[in-house]
Amino acid sequence: VAKEGMARVREMFREACRSDGSGIDRLLAAGDAYVRFWRDNPDYRRLLIDAKMSRPPASSGPQGLEFATIAEESNRMLVQAAREGMADGTIRSDVSPEKFVFCASSMIEGILVRTERYGGSVTSDRWRDETLAYASRLWRDAVTARRQE
Repeated sequence: VAKEGMARVREMFREACRSDGSGIDRLLAAGDAYVRFWRDNPDYRRLLIDAKMSRPPASSGPQGLEFATIAEESNRMLVQAAREGMADGTIRSDVSPEKFVFCASSMIEGILVRTERYGGSVTSDRWRDETLAYASRLWRDAVTARRQE
Protein backbone atom coordinates (compact mmCIF):
# COMPACT_ATOMS: atom_id res chain seq x y z
CA VAL A 1 0.00 0.00 0.00
CA ALA A 2 2.90 2.37 0.74
CA LYS A 3 4.25 1.65 -2.74
CA GLU A 4 0.88 2.65 -4.23
CA GLY A 5 0.97 5.91 -2.26
CA MET A 6 4.51 6.64 -3.47
CA ALA A 7 3.36 5.98 -7.04
CA ARG A 8 0.62 8.59 -6.55
CA VAL A 9 3.18 11.09 -5.32
CA ARG A 10 5.38 10.34 -8.34
CA GLU A 11 2.46 11.05 -10.70
CA MET A 12 1.72 14.33 -8.91
CA PHE A 13 5.39 15.31 -9.22
CA ARG A 14 5.42 14.31 -12.89
CA GLU A 15 2.44 16.58 -13.55
CA ALA A 16 4.01 19.46 -11.62
CA CYS A 17 7.38 19.06 -13.36
CA ARG A 18 5.71 19.11 -16.79
CA SER A 19 3.77 22.27 -16.03
CA ASP A 20 4.49 25.61 -17.66
CA GLY A 21 6.80 28.02 -15.95
CA SER A 22 10.36 28.17 -14.75
CA GLY A 23 12.30 25.49 -12.94
CA ILE A 24 11.61 27.10 -9.59
CA ASP A 25 7.91 27.36 -10.46
CA ARG A 26 7.86 23.61 -11.14
CA LEU A 27 9.56 22.89 -7.81
CA LEU A 28 7.01 25.04 -5.99
CA ALA A 29 4.21 23.22 -7.85
CA ALA A 30 5.68 19.86 -6.82
CA GLY A 31 5.89 21.02 -3.20
CA ASP A 32 2.26 22.14 -3.32
CA ALA A 33 1.31 18.76 -4.82
CA TYR A 34 3.05 16.90 -1.99
CA VAL A 35 1.28 19.01 0.62
CA ARG A 36 -2.06 18.26 -1.10
CA PHE A 37 -1.22 14.56 -1.09
CA TRP A 38 -0.34 14.75 2.60
CA ARG A 39 -3.53 16.62 3.48
CA ASP A 40 -5.89 14.54 1.33
CA ASN A 41 -4.48 11.03 1.97
CA PRO A 42 -3.93 10.48 5.70
CA ASP A 43 -3.73 6.69 5.44
CA TYR A 44 -1.17 6.75 2.63
CA ARG A 45 0.93 9.39 4.30
CA ARG A 46 1.16 7.44 7.56
CA LEU A 47 2.20 4.32 5.68
CA LEU A 48 4.74 6.28 3.62
CA ILE A 49 6.33 7.76 6.71
CA ASP A 50 6.37 4.39 8.46
CA ALA A 51 7.84 2.74 5.35
CA LYS A 52 10.61 5.34 5.07
CA MET A 53 11.40 5.63 8.77
CA SER A 54 11.32 2.04 10.03
CA ARG A 55 14.21 0.89 7.85
CA PRO A 56 15.54 1.65 4.38
CA PRO A 57 12.79 0.60 1.93
CA ALA A 58 15.25 -1.00 -0.50
CA SER A 59 16.24 -3.49 2.20
CA SER A 60 12.64 -4.66 2.64
CA GLY A 61 12.47 -7.20 -0.17
CA PRO A 62 10.97 -6.82 -3.65
CA GLN A 63 8.13 -4.51 -2.60
CA GLY A 64 10.52 -2.28 -0.70
CA LEU A 65 12.87 -2.18 -3.66
CA GLU A 66 9.99 -1.11 -5.93
CA PHE A 67 9.04 1.58 -3.39
CA ALA A 68 12.64 2.84 -3.33
CA THR A 69 12.78 2.86 -7.15
CA ILE A 70 9.58 4.94 -7.36
CA ALA A 71 10.89 7.33 -4.71
CA GLU A 72 14.17 7.74 -6.61
CA GLU A 73 12.28 8.46 -9.86
CA SER A 74 10.33 11.14 -7.99
CA ASN A 75 13.51 12.66 -6.63
CA ARG A 76 15.15 12.70 -10.08
CA MET A 77 12.21 14.73 -11.42
CA LEU A 78 12.75 17.36 -8.72
CA VAL A 79 16.50 17.47 -9.31
CA GLN A 80 15.86 17.92 -13.04
CA ALA A 81 13.46 20.80 -12.31
CA ALA A 82 16.20 22.40 -10.19
CA ARG A 83 18.69 21.99 -13.05
CA GLU A 84 16.16 23.57 -15.40
CA GLY A 85 15.84 26.45 -12.96
CA MET A 86 19.60 26.91 -13.07
CA ALA A 87 19.50 26.84 -16.87
CA ASP A 88 16.61 29.33 -17.10
CA GLY A 89 18.21 31.67 -14.57
CA THR A 90 15.64 31.33 -11.79
CA ILE A 91 17.97 29.32 -9.53
CA ARG A 92 21.52 30.41 -8.78
CA SER A 93 24.20 28.57 -10.70
CA ASP A 94 26.19 27.72 -7.55
CA VAL A 95 23.37 25.64 -6.05
CA SER A 96 23.80 21.86 -5.86
CA PRO A 97 20.52 20.54 -7.33
CA GLU A 98 20.75 17.24 -5.42
CA LYS A 99 21.51 18.83 -2.06
CA PHE A 100 18.95 21.58 -2.58
CA VAL A 101 16.16 19.10 -3.38
CA PHE A 102 17.14 16.95 -0.40
CA CYS A 103 17.17 19.90 2.00
CA ALA A 104 13.97 21.51 0.70
CA SER A 105 12.02 18.25 0.70
CA SER A 106 13.35 17.34 4.15
CA MET A 107 12.23 20.72 5.48
CA ILE A 108 8.70 20.35 4.05
CA GLU A 109 8.31 16.73 5.13
CA GLY A 110 9.70 17.51 8.57
CA ILE A 111 7.13 20.25 9.07
CA LEU A 112 4.34 17.93 7.94
CA VAL A 113 5.45 15.10 10.23
CA ARG A 114 6.01 17.31 13.25
CA THR A 115 2.70 19.16 12.93
CA GLU A 116 0.91 15.82 12.84
CA ARG A 117 2.76 14.36 15.81
CA TYR A 118 2.81 17.34 18.19
CA GLY A 119 -0.89 18.00 18.53
CA GLY A 120 -2.46 21.10 20.02
CA SER A 121 -2.29 24.45 18.23
CA VAL A 122 0.61 23.25 16.08
CA THR A 123 -1.73 20.91 14.21
CA SER A 124 -4.23 23.48 13.01
CA ASP A 125 -4.50 23.61 9.23
CA ARG A 126 -3.91 27.35 9.27
CA TRP A 127 -0.73 27.13 11.34
CA ARG A 128 0.59 24.25 9.23
CA ASP A 129 -0.15 26.07 5.97
CA GLU A 130 1.41 29.33 7.18
CA THR A 131 4.52 27.48 8.36
CA LEU A 132 4.82 25.62 5.05
CA ALA A 133 4.46 28.88 3.12
CA TYR A 134 7.16 30.44 5.32
CA ALA A 135 9.50 27.47 4.75
CA SER A 136 8.90 27.63 1.00
CA ARG A 137 9.76 31.34 0.99
CA LEU A 138 12.95 30.61 2.94
CA TRP A 139 14.26 28.04 0.49
CA ARG A 140 13.02 29.91 -2.58
CA ASP A 141 14.72 33.12 -1.43
CA ALA A 142 17.92 31.21 -0.58
CA VAL A 143 18.36 29.80 -4.10
CA THR A 144 16.67 32.36 -6.34
CA ALA A 145 18.97 34.03 -8.82
CA ARG A 146 18.95 37.78 -8.43
CA ARG A 147 18.39 39.51 -11.74
CA GLN A 148 20.39 42.63 -12.56
CA GLU A 149 18.15 45.69 -12.78
